Amino acid sequence: RLLFGSRYAVTTQFTGSWTSSGPGDAVGVEPAFTLGFVRSGLNFSYRVNLADQSPGFRTATGFMPRIGETAWSGAVGFDRYGAAGALVETWGLELQTNNFTKHDDFWAGGAPFEYEIELHPNVTFTGSRRANAILKWGGFRFQPEDYAAHQVVGAGGTPEPYTLPPELRNIVGIAVTPNVRFNDTFNLSGIVMFRQIPLFAEGSRGWEKRLAPGLRIQPGEQLRIEANYTWVKLARADDRSHFSTVQIPRLKVQYQFNRSLLARVIGQYDLERREALRHPVTGQAVLINGVLQDASERGNFSGQALVSFEPSPGTIFFVGYSRVMTGPYGVTLRDKDLREDGFFVKLSYLFRM
Repeated sequence: RLLFGSRYAVTTQFTGSWTSSGPGDAVGVEPAFTLGFVRSGLNFSYRVNLADQSPGFRTATGFMPRIGETAWSGAVGFDRYGAAGALVETWGLELQTNNFTKHDDFWAGGAPFEYEIELHPNVTFTGSRRANAILKWGGFRFQPEDYAAHQVVGAGGTPEPYTLPPELRNIVGIAVTPNVRFNDTFNLSGIVMFRQIPLFAEGSRGWEKRLAPGLRIQPGEQLRIEANYTWVKLARADDRSHFSTVQIPRLKVQYQFNRSLLARVIGQYDLERREALRHPVTGQAVLINGVLQDASERGNFSGQALVSFEPSPGTIFFVGYSRVMTGPYGVTLRDKDLREDGFFVKLSYLFRM
């Protein structure tokens, strides 16, 4: 990370992965890198960023959801400050663009398959009350490799090739993210969103309605409770028919015994009901790997308990337990099967010289 001129910064990271699937497997270096430039300022700022991963880059010890892509983005923002004691403390506007191109296409000068432009107005009122909004426009092109296992059911009930869905243009959306601090104990935040999105499972255009309130309760310095609830309803844009509904309630309780010792418990459900998949143009039923994609539901639960001891910054020891369960739609745990669980431990010590 290079800093210069008191307000400019260049940040970069170069990475290589060596991955072998077994004895005799040829192992080569697969690169990835990021490069960013930031200009910070009280009233004016901007940033640009480039992140690229080779298609063969692997992270078997970590999680990177989008491999083999080149992401490039930029933003420019303006901020203004009100007079001391004014109702409006700050207000501003930021313009962002995010673009995703396949790795090989990017270096060959190809166009992105996903792109968006977002406008972010924001305002902060006295008393730590904020309101942000997002206005979005973009497009998306479905990739053939993502639908290699897809087929449709023909007139005679036999599988037929799946025709790649057309590109989605003029994807629009709007969101509002308020934050209201009532007092030192209660803080309410959340998001209200209405936008168009790609329905990847069947390759269609969808409308998303999202409501996600969050409440933080901190009656003292030791106890903190955070309760969040996310409700998402997806509908097909062509006929407004129901596609799926998701509910994600989450509860986090943390207790700070002293400066160094804390305990934390987190529980979350992931509940979804989805309609049968159909081709966005022909309306035919969809097969994936030969399996008919009928209406489905899920009722997953994940929980985690953690005890952490941090006597000084950089030196930390924690032990925890996590559990993931799957089953039918609903919150009753006895109806769910254990998918995975395990203990985890971390010990880090900072040497000071």
